[in-house]
Amino acid sequence: MKAKAALARLRRLGMAAAAGAFGAVVLTDHALEEARRIGLDEADVIHALATASKCAWQPVHGTWKVKGVDRFGMTVVLAVDLQAAAIVVTAFD
Repeated sequence: MKAKAALARLRRLGMAAAAGAFGAVVLTDHALEEARRIGLDEADVIHALATASKCAWQPVHGTWKVKGVDRFGMTVVLAVDLQAAAIVVTAFD
């Protein structure tokens, strides 16, 4: 999948999750721990996906590195395993 298509799909899944679609976005325990460590909650992570502005394939990890913003406009970087759902693997600071 090309980055442009992945970005569009990630944004759609983020918007679906923000609207309450169960299972559109799944956060691993590690992702939740890292998000909380850097001051984010699940809603911030979902917002970052819905507002994603950039993504790049990380072949070493087999994930997409996704850049978006939280609910307060702060930049958020996520690692996402894009399958049937967007599975957020971790959050970076």
